[in-house]
Amino acid sequence: MDLYRIISDLVAERERVQRLILSLEEMGAAGAKQAKDSTSARGRRPMSPAARRNASARMKSYWAKRRTRDDHTNAMPAS
Repeated sequence: MDLYRIISDLVAERERVQRLILSLEEMGAAGAKQAKDSTSARGRRPMSPAARRNASARMKSYWAKRRTRDDHTNAMPAS
C-alpha cells in the first residue's frame, strides 16, 4: 500500500470535486438571474388615472350597498 499514491489520488479527487462545485455554483447564479428576469416581466399593469377613477367609483358604490345591506341584517329585532 503506497501511502503517497493514495494521498495524491485524494488530492486530485478533491480538486475535481472543487471544480464541479464551482461549476454548479456558477450555473446556479446564472439560473437565479434568469429566473429573476423572467418574473420581473410579469405582474400588474399600471392603471391610467381614468381607470383608477372608474375603479374608485365602482368600489365606493359596492361598499355603500354593502353597508346598507349589513345595517339591515345586523339590526336588532324589535321586541
